[in-house]
Amino acid sequence: MSEKDGGPAFPAIESEQGANGQFYQFSVGGMSQRDYYAGQALAGLATCRPAPLPGNAFDPSNIAKLCYLYAG
Repeated sequence: MSEKDGGPAFPAIESEQGANGQFYQFSVGGMSQRDYYAGQALAGLATCRPAPLPGNAFDPSNIAKLCYLYAG
């Protein structure tokens, strides 16, 4: 990614045997920390009544933008 997202929040550890018989471990994938915090913000917003959004509160793109704004 071009922007800083905090790195992987939950990377998976893979291991692979090299040609010399030695095993190598490396991390792959995982959501970014920013994605994780945006999901946490969404969970918090889901508990609010009424929804704390201006305009059309139930527009998913507005909710996603707000969650990523909270996530940093």
